[in-house]
Amino acid sequence: MQRSVLASLTAVVLLLCMGAGTASAQQAIGQTNDSSQEASSEAESTQTKPTNTNISVRIFSPGDGGDVEQSNESEAESAAGNANATGQTALQGAGGTGGTQAIGQKNSSDQEAKSEAESEQDHPTNTNVPVRIFSPGDDGDVEQSNESKAKSKAGNLNLTGQGAAQGGGGGREAAAERCGCGGVAGTQAVGQKNANDQDAESEAESEQDHPTNTNVPVRIFSPGGGGDVEQSNESEASSKAGNANLTRQAAGQFAGGVLSRVLGSVAGVQAAGQGNGNDQDAKSEGESDQEKPGNARAPTGSSGGGDTEQENESEAESAAGNANLTGQGTAQGQPGGGSAGVQAVGQKNDNDQDAESEAESEQEQPTNLAGGVDIRCSCDKLAVKRAGDAGDVEQSNESEAKSAAGNLNATHQLALQLGGGTQAVGQKNDNDQDAESEAESEQSGAKNASVPVSVFGGASWGGDVEQDNESLAESVATNLNATKQLAGQL
Repeated sequence: MQRSVLASLTAVVLLLCMGAGTASAQQAIGQTNDSSQEASSEAESTQTKPTNTNISVRIFSPGDGGDVEQSNESEAESAAGNANATGQTALQGAGGTGGTQAIGQKNSSDQEAKSEAESEQDHPTNTNVPVRIFSPGDDGDVEQSNESKAKSKAGNLNLTGQGAAQGGGGGREAAAERCGCGGVAGTQAVGQKNANDQDAESEAESEQDHPTNTNVPVRIFSPGGGGDVEQSNESEASSKAGNANLTRQAAGQFAGGVLSRVLGSVAGVQAAGQGNGNDQDAKSEGESDQEKPGNARAPTGSSGGGDTEQENESEAESAAGNANLTGQGTAQGQPGGGSAGVQAVGQKNDNDQDAESEAESEQEQPTNLAGGVDIRCSCDKLAVKRAGDAGDVEQSNESEAKSAAGNLNATHQLALQLGGGTQAVGQKNDNDQDAESEAESEQSGAKNASVPVSVFGGASWGGDVEQDNESLAESVATNLNATKQLAGQL
């Protein structure tokens, strides 16, 4: 009787074990994303011989003149950008003996952005000629400006995230373990790959040809004061190009049933491969060309003039940068005290970055002239003072070029393995960075002149005179690679 019961129980156990052990689950996930983006932008502004003229004539007409503001401006702006924010997530959970789990994730992104901006100003002219004859009164402030400006921006952004999680053990495998049979070996495989190719080009060019500002106030027997005069010729070009790739890859694998820790389990195989390829190229050029800019102020009369500010400026700025902050993480765990398992992790990161930046500023024969003729009929000191004194004179010619190019790669690789058996970790990081920056500032024949002339002026006072010719070039190129590799095996 006891033997028959024992035989029946044994048969039930064998049936349970056979039924649990023969079950096999297969799970397969494949994810792929291909993105190709291209953006082109062009902006062009051309101004040919723009002219502003103000001629005010007063004869036996006392009164004040209003402010005069004259401006010629040519501006071009261009922007082109691409953004790819792809997210991939795969989750597998299987309960059964001898199951196979496979995940493949792949992301390819090809981005290209080009931007061009060009501003050209040909012979812009501002002229202000107020004439007073037996017309006392004050003249208003005069502001004259010729400006050519070009701005260009091009950028690419790729924020790809890949995540895979696999969990095995449980269900029928747990039932088999409850039977004391142990679990059949499972296979978990994860493959993640991300390829990113980004190219951004930006060009900005500003050209100013013979810009001229002229202010010639004439006073004949017309006491009064002249307003402040501000004259400016400016050519500015700015260009920016940048690429950013922030890729994150994470894979987690966990195998083994609840009772495998006690009863033991057959060896499992866990394999994870992560690969990231990044190719970034950023080029930026900024050029500013100013040819023979001139500012002239020549007041004639017997009164004081206001302050005079004259400026010719050519400026070019260029910036190009690449950033790749890739993170890779893999965790594998096989809890249990059974047969040896195999854990293999391979991590690879390829990064190729190239940043070029050029800035050129050229100024040819800039000229500032502040001169005048003061005719006074009284040598009395107080009378001279009341008649007016010459204001301060500030003259400046400036050519400036700035260029910056930088690459940044901060890659993190992390591999953690928990379990017995064979454990293998391979981490590889290749980083190739190239940063070139050029800045050139050229100033040819810069002149500042202040020539006040006084006839019968007696004791008079002239304002302060400040003259400056400046040529400045700055260039910066930097590469930064802060790679961290961590592998833990327990």
